Amino acid sequence: MREPAAIQAALSLVACPARVRQTAHQPLPRGMTFLLEVAAGDQEALAEALRITERSEEELRLAVGFFIEQRLLGQGGGNSYRVLGAKAEDAQAMLRRHMVLLMKWLHPDIAARQRGAAEVNRSVFAHRISAAWDDVKTSDRRSTYDQRLAREGIPGAVVRSGQAAIELGSRRHAKRRKKKKAAGTRASRRTPRARFQGKSGEP
Repeated sequence: MREPAAIQAALSLVACPARVRQTAHQPLPRGMTFLLEVAAGDQEALAEALRITERSEEELRLAVGFFIEQRLLGQGGGNSYRVLGAKAEDAQAMLRRHMVLLMKWLHPDIAARQRGAAEVNRSVFAHRISAAWDDVKTSDRRSTYDQRLAREGIPGAVVRSGQAAIELGSRRHAKRRKKKKAAGTRASRRTPRARFQGKSGEP
């Protein structure tokens, strides 16, 4: 079973919108991938969410959309990890998965079904999601971004754990080593073979 904590938090938030400000910088709940799958219209995830929460499809869609708009993309949304509904410790594959789900959520057909009374035009969020993904889409960019978070002390920022940093460093080292090996191979191919002559001067 998927982790329902984020969806439960979304239902709670939409039931009491006044809590948006006090929860703006709180850590995101577990199960954000599940929430984003529901938001993006994944039928399997939606069916499971309906079974777990015993709410209507309309209630769920409105709740997860409101949660994304307020907790991820609102003015107090925080850093790029949060915009993607993730934490600094999360795997690269999860960040990419969340980016794809968020972009699907922005699709006009899905947005029209989930739009609330405020009639928010979700197209305004596309740039924020793209910019957030641009910050962390490669190991080098992600490492630079983590350093910036630590340097600026952004509220709600969570610098990646030591283990994750070690893993990123190892990947960068392996990549550099591979490039050096490839460069060495190309250089050896360009180097002319040595020609040796006998004592007689003849080849």
